[in-house]
Amino acid sequence: SATVSWAAVPNALDYNVDYKLTTSSTWTSIAAGTTSTSANITGLTQGTKYDWRVIARCAAGSGNYVSAQFTTTAPCSAPTGLASSNITSNSASVSWSVVSGANNYDVDYKQPSAGTLTNAATGTTSSAVNLTGLTPSTSYDWQVRSHCSDGSTTVYSSKQFTTAAVSSCTDILEPNNTISTAA
Repeated sequence: SATVSWAAVPNALDYNVDYKLTTSSTWTSIAAGTTSTSANITGLTQGTKYDWRVIARCAAGSGNYVSAQFTTTAPCSAPTGLASSNITSNSASVSWSVVSGANNYDVDYKQPSAGTLTNAATGTTSSAVNLTGLTPSTSYDWQVRSHCSDGSTTVYSSKQFTTAAVSSCTDILEPNNTISTAA
């Protein structure tokens, strides 16, 4: 929601107030015949630009609309500072920077060719998650989003890593790693 306000017009009987998305041509009335010098607009989309206008109605007739704009803000942002670390052939740690205003985070991952994401964490308050059971020598896409304090969620932030290869070295001189069978 947003509250818009304006200076009182001398001799005004009341005011009409409208708003719209900046990209729209259709106005929506939020106050008709109000004597207040402010109005509350609800049902807005976060991170969106809106136009609003007000007109004073006087005994001699109405004046001209006065217009202004505002942009709604999201209560928190998508995670940044994504990092992949401790990568082995079958596991990896993923982390991100803590987001101000976020209650928790969702983390998902998948191989780029896979159509379905695997959930690694839902509603975690941590800023890092360990992924296990991965396939060696394989690329993985992972993503994280914030759950904001107002109950909304942000878009996902994404990053990729590749798991290590499995070491397949065999020791032909000492097959069971004991001194007694050393060549």
